[in-house]
Amino acid sequence: LAPAKVAEPVAAPAAEPTYEIPGRGELASEPATSSSAVIAVNETEESNEPQLVTPMPKVAAPVIVAATSARAAAPVARAATNIIQAGLGIRPTLDTQPAKAAPAPPKKVFDASADLAALTDAPVPTTPLVASRAAEAETSIVDNATSSSPQLTARKLVRPPSETKDMLSSAEAEPEEEIDENAEGGNGFGRLDIDRQLAQWLDAKKGHIELYLHPVKGKNPSDTIFLDYSFPEEEFDFSTKGLRGNYRLVAGIFVPEAAAAIAQIAYPKTVSASNYKQRVRFILTHKDFEKAHKWQQARAKGLSMTLTVFEGATGDYRSPKPIRQARVAIEGFPELGTFRADSEGNVRIPTVPAHSTLKIHAMADGYYDTHVVVPTQSVQVYAPIFLISKEKVETITKFFTKSPQDLNKGVVMGRVYNTKNRTPSGNETVTLQYRKGKALYFDALPDPELNSTGKTGLFGFFNVTSAFRHLTRESNETPFLFHVPANSALYVELGRGGEKALKGKLVAPFAGRTPVAHVRLVGMDNSSFVTTNSHGRFQIPNIDFPSGTLLLEVQAEGYPIMWYDLPWNPRDIEKTRSLFMIENELVAESAERLAKLKWKSHLGAVVGGASGSFFKDRKECVAVTLENLSGQGLGAEFGPFPLSGQRPSGKAQKLCLTQSHPGFTFFNLQPGEYILKWRNSKGASIRSRVVRVGLGRVTIAVE
Repeated sequence: LAPAKVAEPVAAPAAEPTYEIPGRGELASEPATSSSAVIAVNETEESNEPQLVTPMPKVAAPVIVAATSARAAAPVARAATNIIQAGLGIRPTLDTQPAKAAPAPPKKVFDASADLAALTDAPVPTTPLVASRAAEAETSIVDNATSSSPQLTARKLVRPPSETKDMLSSAEAEPEEEIDENAEGGNGFGRLDIDRQLAQWLDAKKGHIELYLHPVKGKNPSDTIFLDYSFPEEEFDFSTKGLRGNYRLVAGIFVPEAAAAIAQIAYPKTVSASNYKQRVRFILTHKDFEKAHKWQQARAKGLSMTLTVFEGATGDYRSPKPIRQARVAIEGFPELGTFRADSEGNVRIPTVPAHSTLKIHAMADGYYDTHVVVPTQSVQVYAPIFLISKEKVETITKFFTKSPQDLNKGVVMGRVYNTKNRTPSGNETVTLQYRKGKALYFDALPDPELNSTGKTGLFGFFNVTSAFRHLTRESNETPFLFHVPANSALYVELGRGGEKALKGKLVAPFAGRTPVAHVRLVGMDNSSFVTTNSHGRFQIPNIDFPSGTLLLEVQAEGYPIMWYDLPWNPRDIEKTRSLFMIENELVAESAERLAKLKWKSHLGAVVGGASGSFFKDRKECVAVTLENLSGQGLGAEFGPFPLSGQRPSGKAQKLCLTQSHPGFTFFNLQPGEYILKWRNSKGASIRSRVVRVGLGRVTIAVE
């Protein structure tokens, strides 16, 4: 959408905070002229809600309903509290304290003139573990990614298929130790020793080791806590303050060409808040490494994805309720069909494209559908998926917000975590872009009088109009971009995977030199742009998002405003990513000379290609398609067209990507979300990416 003024947030009445009021807006006909297009809305006091590009169904005029306190809801909440108690997993207690002071008017976080461009509706790789003994001891392997219950475990080791049994020994990790639940914990200390052969291998491969803790019974990879350890130091320390239960100390071995660990080796004893005074001596041998690495290579012959479907927004964040018989599909791949979860909520999809980003659609009876992006950058792909109970939302919106959930709108719920110890964080404020009024925060029960998160860290936004927008936690201020379709829900955990930095390097292969550029995550205001150095390098720190994708924007003189959809996993190493830049002249030439069309620069475009290594083992040509989320391809008038060289002759001739001509373009695209696929000569998908297109933006996608 073209730029337009955005109505300023209206302060809520002093005693009665109001909730979201949707408004109407119209598309402006003029091209975008500012550096950042914004969503257009009417200039009225009643609306700061973004307008969709696609028309909304006609609904009754919205009614402003004042929020009520939990205390006021008590006389009618007996049935509701039973549902909330079961859903949140905590004992509800009605508010009997004096009424709190009225909250301050909502705080405007971002300047509308610098907000994100309009969009419209169009994990961690967990590798097997080897339990380390002394240098001469036997080792054993734990596959924590594709078992029937994908979690790190010290009691039962998952055995591989029969053809790989020779890779295992009979030794098992030591059983869990009894722990003191009241132990406060403290600082533990340890020493890491590696044998000469492994040290030589790491030196030759320029590899390194990272140490991290993961709860033995944890089912979420985001619960991993990375230690502040720098290889090749021998001494390390760790904190057990705030830890609940037993944790496994793991050494991950990384090499520059891999984003995830190529092997993981586990210390045989568990670590907890009650035994941290026992000094750790962690011995790694080349034999340990070879067994873990060979096991992973054996499993890499076919890339599979394992998902576990849980109920979101429950009281016990460490042991969420699995949803049996949930159904999962990959959007844009109807040929794969729908997969059903087992009794533990686990879904295994046997064959998925590697080095891709896939949009997962999960559903179950009694729950709202959800849509999340899962990267497949490793040979073992695992991700938790969370669904929100319809009964829970109905109860909350009926008895606590007094504004029943509209079927034409969505739900956003989530939890804020302390990024250091991965426990829920209180006193956090969460804002939703274009939302009038604050979030609903939860203590023992949902409490409209709370102005920040309680001890559960839970928050919620209800009756959310379908549009792309972002969430921001005030203590971090890095915007999390998302889209929730009508009659669906999103559950997001901010900070559970800790904080990481995004490191990148801009590369201008056709210009000869890399210009100075300004970089930001879409949703950040203009004051948050990061400027590249003389080598084109940049860094965006303190990203606390869950696994998925980041949408990066780059602006430089002589170049279009460029977007990059980057796979993101908080557990991946902070590897510098190379981002290719395409000059304005080259894009315009491709449109005029090769596509033979007029490039409407106020619409969106996709420019992509592949590096030489992509074609290393592929002598056949590669086709590329751009599809909607249902898997339907766009018309030939949009592309693909060659980026350079000559246009294929003949009406039936399709664009063929080769090592000598790897580039392609799509032009005049409406804003929204698409699926970009690279296909072999048989039509099978080699790679797949979820890409977002904005007005006046050029999305860059290079394999």
